[in-house]
Amino acid sequence: MDRPKVPGPVIALYRPRPSISQGAFFQIFIGAVLVLLPLSTAGEQAWYAHTHYGPVAASAWASPWLYLSLAGAIAWLGIAAVGFVRARRFIAIHEDGLRYASLGGPLRTLVTAISPGVLYWHELTGIATGTTEVASLTGKSTHSHCRTTIYRQGGAPLTLKGSDRGGIQNLPELTTRLKARLYPRLQRRMEARFENNQWIDFGPISIHPKELRIRNKAYPWKQVHKIYIKKGYLLVELEQPVTIHRRPTASKNLSKPVQILIPVSQIPNLELLLKLIEEGVNP
Repeated sequence: MDRPKVPGPVIALYRPRPSISQGAFFQIFIGAVLVLLPLSTAGEQAWYAHTHYGPVAASAWASPWLYLSLAGAIAWLGIAAVGFVRARRFIAIHEDGLRYASLGGPLRTLVTAISPGVLYWHELTGIATGTTEVASLTGKSTHSHCRTTIYRQGGAPLTLKGSDRGGIQNLPELTTRLKARLYPRLQRRMEARFENNQWIDFGPISIHPKELRIRNKAYPWKQVHKIYIKKGYLLVELEQPVTIHRRPTASKNLSKPVQILIPVSQIPNLELLLKLIEEGVNP
C-alpha cells in the first residue's frame, strides 16, 4: 500500500527568499543575451559574407556565432533549471510529518523538485543545529550562518541553510517547531533505554548510566568534571592527573581538567543529551 503524499494537515510552510533568478524577466533577458544576440550576429555575418563573397564565406563567417549561440542555449537551460529547482524549494510541517522539495543531494534535489518527498515523525531520528560566526579582518564578528540537519532512518540527512546563504527563510523558527514536534517522541524512547542501562548515541558522543563515550573512547562519569556549551562547541572537561616536573629529583601530581571540544552542529538532539545527563547521571 502506497503512503499518502500529504502527512496530515499543514501547520507551517517555509520557503527561500525569492531571488532575481526566479523572475520571468530575468530568464528572458539571459536568454536574449546568451542565445538571440549571437544568433542575430550570425545572421548578419552570413548575409554580408554571402552578398560579397558567396555561400562558402557565409557559412564560414556564421559558424562561430552559431556555435556560440548553441553554447549560450545550453547555459541558459542550466540557469533556467536552477531557477526552477530553487522556485520549487520548500519544507512544510504537517500534523504527521514533513513534506519537502528541492532538498538533499544533487539527485534527491532534482527528484523532489518534481515530486515532493514525505517523512513521518517516526522516521526522523534527530535534529542538529549550528551557527558559524563570520569575522572581519580585525576579528570582529560581522554576521553568522545558520544550518539545521535533519537525520532520518535509512537515508542521508537533510541539511537546511539559512536565508543568508540562499536557503530557507526563518530557519530558527522552523527548527524550533521541528524540535517541539520531534523531541517528546524521542525523549520517551531515550529515557526508557537509559533506565535499562543501554547506550544512547548522539553522533560523536554516546552516554550510558555508568560512562560517557566520545569518538569511541569511554570515560567513567566520575572522571567528567563539567559539560557545557561555548561558542558553538560542546566542551567536556575531564579530571585527569598531570605530572609536572619541577626538579630532576622531584615531581608533583596535579589534577588538571582536560577539555574535549565537539562542534554542536555534529550533535543531534543536543538538548535531550544535556537533559539526560542532568537528570539521569549519578557519578
